[in-house]
Amino acid sequence: MKQITRIFLCISVLTATARAEGENYAVVDMEVLIKAHADTAVAESVLKKQADEYEAERADMLGELEALNKKFVALRDDAESQVLSDSGREEKLIEAQALIDIIKEKESIFRDTTSLRQKQLADRRKRMRQRIVDEIQSIIGNYAKSKHLKLILEKHSIMGGAEMVVFADASIDLTEPIKRRIEAATSE
Repeated sequence: MKQITRIFLCISVLTATARAEGENYAVVDMEVLIKAHADTAVAESVLKKQADEYEAERADMLGELEALNKKFVALRDDAESQVLSDSGREEKLIEAQALIDIIKEKESIFRDTTSLRQKQLADRRKRMRQRIVDEIQSIIGNYAKSKHLKLILEKHSIMGGAEMVVFADASIDLTEPIKRRIEAATSE
């Protein structure tokens, strides 16, 4: 609660300062701007391809685990079969127990690989998005300087479960002019 109070106090001070200087502040919708960036579609395509590759790898590993489990069930059933001799059943039981160790190892590898791939994908998504956001922030910064703006807020920021910008008049929403600049800058 203290953090939210501090944030609102900072925003109030910045807004009061900006108002005293002639309302040199504005808002933008970063999600709209990110979607407008040409590299966003490319990044999404690359990430989808990578996710599909990981899913294929995962499916192969699951297929291998299913085959091992079927083999285990068959060995276990053979170990319980009265058709085989005691030594034959004992041999099947030893094979089944050895297969359990293999299955456990493969399951561990499956879990570790799945976790690693999810982390790799999330990290790549984060890096790609951050690069796009950095470019957008640079364009916003240049726009702000050219218009002598002192503050530009993201109009859908959420802090403590509530939007930080409760109301913004459409006249201070710079999403569309900045979106046009982003499209022009990234379509080259």
